[in-house]
Amino acid sequence: MVILSYYAVFRTLGPITESVQKTWDYIYSIWLIESEYEHAGTHDIEYYYYNQGELTADLYVPVVPRIF
Repeated sequence: MVILSYYAVFRTLGPITESVQKTWDYIYSIWLIESEYEHAGTHDIEYYYYNQGELTADLYVPVVPRIF
């Protein structure tokens, strides 16, 4: 079951295994720290599909606005 939430979506580019890992590293070590959002505390989603014959992944991160 997917819980209703807002999601930040990141599309991977390049070799799938390496690009997914690098994108997760970026999300958790840079983007979440510097953005106006924080993790909503629910599950992340990885969606894999073929885009013009190349395996692609969209990474969905549930977010809520950061309270300053």
